[in-house]
Amino acid sequence: RHIREIVDGTKPDLILIAGDIVYGEFDHDGSALLSFIEFMDSLGIPWAPVFGNHDNECPKGVDWQCEQLEKAEYCLFEQGDVTGNGNYSVGIAQDGKLLRVFYMMDSNGCGEPSAASKGKVKESAGFAQDQIDWYTKQIRYIHHRDSSVKISLSV
Repeated sequence: RHIREIVDGTKPDLILIAGDIVYGEFDHDGSALLSFIEFMDSLGIPWAPVFGNHDNECPKGVDWQCEQLEKAEYCLFEQGDVTGNGNYSVGIAQDGKLLRVFYMMDSNGCGEPSAASKGKVKESAGFAQDQIDWYTKQIRYIHHRDSSVKISLSV
């Protein structure tokens, strides 16, 4: 109720969710995540989540979680193809000009990943080298094209 009141009062263009969407260890059947997705989509506003250090602990596995997020109508989530889950970017443009890019990066789980994670999630927190390389390549490309674009990182 409080979140809906805040959204109705502020009318944001984008909502960023900064990790620990659901404490995965206690969401055995994925119903808490599905309820969260349904609520966020009911707001009718684009939203972009990033995995927190406990999201990968769901017995359903992170690939299942990623699939649910990617299927959501207003969710901008993309699993990505480097270590972790949710390594993607969201660009903010006005009048056709890119102003800011939000990089959503999974800092990887603190628990042991499920067998369904395809080995992408590490057993300890922190960024992997391929994530750092991906991020560095991305911001260099953007700043090469337009150095005035602001960069934000959500982990």
